Amino acid sequence: EAKPRRLEQCRIEMETLVLDLWRRGWMLDGKRLAALITAALDDVAAAQKAGRVRDFWPFYQSAVRRHVGINSEEIQAQAMSAGAAISQVFDMLKKRSPALPELIAQRREETLREKQSRQRRVEARKAGDAAQVQLF
Repeated sequence: EAKPRRLEQCRIEMETLVLDLWRRGWMLDGKRLAALITAALDDVAAAQKAGRVRDFWPFYQSAVRRHVGINSEEIQAQAMSAGAAISQVFDMLKKRSPALPELIAQRREETLREKQSRQRRVEARKAGDAAQVQLF
């Protein structure tokens, strides 16, 4: 029973890692971001295999939260590479939809009341459209 809850908690901690990168201005493409997340998880797995983990949750939290700071120089070099910089400029010029870290930050800031209000507006708009008589 606790497994789905623990997985959700681990996912939220991973979002913290992504937000930490975004707040520093280090935007990585999907493959580099996935490699970074995998590296953080590999560090935790290696510590578990070595028997250095007594209590998983506190260890996992600290490992994930410290990962960006510990590896900051390498991550910054990846983020500042030519491919990432050019894609960021093109994305800003195209006025694209928000990136994944921006969406995560927005979701964390949004309250339940705001979510319900937004859902009611969407449903009211759909109901109004359905009630509208088609002229053509």
